[in-house]
Amino acid sequence: MFKRFIIGLQLIMIVGFVQAQAPKKITYQVVIRNSSNQLLVNKPIGMQISILSDSATGATVYTETQKTTTNNNGLASLQIGGGTPTLGTFSGINWSKGTYFIKTETDPTGGTSYSITNIGQFLSVPYALFAENVSSSGVNNAISAGKVSMGVIYSKSSYGGNAYGLSASGVWSTQALASNNSGYDSSSNENQIVIYSKSAYGGKAYGFLQNGTWVVQTLASNNSGYSAVTNKNQIIIYSKSAYGGQAYALLSNGTWSQQTLSSNNSGYDSASNENQMVVYSKSPYGGMAYGLTKEGVWVSQVLASNNAGYTSLCMNNQIIIYSTSSYSGKAYAFTSAGTWVEQTLTSNNSGYNGVKTN
Repeated sequence: MFKRFIIGLQLIMIVGFVQAQAPKKITYQVVIRNSSNQLLVNKPIGMQISILSDSATGATVYTETQKTTTNNNGLASLQIGGGTPTLGTFSGINWSKGTYFIKTETDPTGGTSYSITNIGQFLSVPYALFAENVSSSGVNNAISAGKVSMGVIYSKSSYGGNAYGLSASGVWSTQALASNNSGYDSSSNENQIVIYSKSAYGGKAYGFLQNGTWVVQTLASNNSGYSAVTNKNQIIIYSKSAYGGQAYALLSNGTWSQQTLSSNNSGYDSASNENQMVVYSKSPYGGMAYGLTKEGVWVSQVLASNNAGYTSLCMNNQIIIYSTSSYSGKAYAFTSAGTWVEQTLTSNNSGYNGVKTN
């Protein structure tokens, strides 16, 4: 016996729309688990996909069947509009008229005995298809109004539990949370949500993506627990410990990237702007700063010692980490090019502050 565990629909990723005669498709992904909650990896599945008008019980305007195979993570990918039509034509759907729902029926054995059914509303218009049915001004309005959000409901318990993610397409998916001794916290940006263990003994971080899939990262133990910093496209979960530890970045491509943090006597703080993030030592004895570029590359910088520690100043496309000491020190700029630029600060009797343009 099988069950659907995660279904995600990417509504604005239109494939094969280069030439007028090329088929127009919508990327669709589904993760299949068995009744024991185990992933079905490298297994064939059969699917029937239908587009319904007006409601979840509305008239069917298009149906197709497809066969595909799950990957090593139990994920099956297909493109709606690329299967074998059994009712209507995909190109004949008028996306500018009314509300549409998607109905999927799945046979996890690869045949046509569909035992799994799911129905969800299109919460965002497939824009490249919608463009054929409305004026150019209508397309612009649809795109600006078509930004959809995601949400996650999660257990705060230190004994774990579940997190329930609502994808950009309006479909729920469930993720089991491992137990830890401190419970869970969260962080988010426009495209991702992360649920992470607060425990100093480590645990797990769970990233939830727009397509409704979860990506899991193991967190190493440290003596102070974890905190988070985010920008438009990425999220960092990092150790606050003065003994160092690890920083884990959920990148814009949906993968995790890890950076080792060196020890210092004061722990770590963070700063971010729209495209960059920095995790840096607060210690007056110096330490390290670790910048993450918008491309997902870590770039480290040694911080000189001073008698007051470091703070930050964030601009639209650059971040400065600087000493507040009255006995001189250093300022380090993480630039839009993803490089560090150093500036020596002379001594004064009151220390330093920072200001930026509006």
